[in-house]
Amino acid sequence: MRSTAMGQYRSVQHNLSKASSRVDRLYLQATTGEKFRLASDNPSAVGTVLSSRSGITMQERHMENIATAQDRMNSADSYLGSAENVMQRLTEITTAALNGSASQADLTTYAKEVVTLKEQLLDVANAQVDGKYLFAGFNDQIVPFSGDPVVYGGTTDTKWIESGPGETVQSNLTGDVLFIAPVDVFGEVDALEAALLTGDSAVLDEKLATLEQAAEQIRSQRGILGSNNARLDDSLVLLEDAQLQLQSTLSCYEDADLTQVVSEMAQAEQALEAALAVSSRIASLSLLDYL
Repeated sequence: MRSTAMGQYRSVQHNLSKASSRVDRLYLQATTGEKFRLASDNPSAVGTVLSSRSGITMQERHMENIATAQDRMNSADSYLGSAENVMQRLTEITTAALNGSASQADLTTYAKEVVTLKEQLLDVANAQVDGKYLFAGFNDQIVPFSGDPVVYGGTTDTKWIESGPGETVQSNLTGDVLFIAPVDVFGEVDALEAALLTGDSAVLDEKLATLEQAAEQIRSQRGILGSNNARLDDSLVLLEDAQLQLQSTLSCYEDADLTQVVSEMAQAEQALEAALAVSSRIASLSLLDYL
């Protein structure tokens, strides 16, 4: 009889401990909003949770890369828009100078404006963002364009960013392809100024064609930049969609359903109260109860 009583007592104590642990676990879920906090709480979910978290971290890194690159690319695009405006004005000046009614005084005035426009173009070529020169390649701590005549001191290296798993996109333009080759933009501007000062209509006529080539050189490179920026926009959309899916998966495994938790908690508390009542009754039994 003693053995039977002891067995019953241990069984009740086990059920009491189990019910108490369940209540504690549900209280913790209600407080933290998490289904589990330790790997031992749900071993089968650990692999999926770790994989989802790793994926989210990787997506965030790619998104940060894109945001940083697009800030610089948008700035570069704005500067190149200004360069196109300068080239448009240089073409207008050349066209006006070829008008037979322009006097030498007019041509001299135009030449002075060309000097100013060249300075504006040089400012664009040496544009900076966060202390780094936009069109200097890898040598972005040193002024890329300087001297008289203007020469390029940057590198020809292109920068690439990882915009997604196994995907890279060029994020910069170098000054050589924009302003030096195949058309030396600054050289053409210098030649235009000289032709205006001498009134050389043959050279002015030639410059009209080469200035258009120079403008097209800048336009085409700006188009490449815009295309790459659009690719980054597409990559960003894909990354955001992928991140939402991973967050949804993570939520399924980690986030507690509070409505369900409250319901289960009520049931667990009833089970605990029942276990306590049984334990109390067994503890109050005396030897005489078994005789």
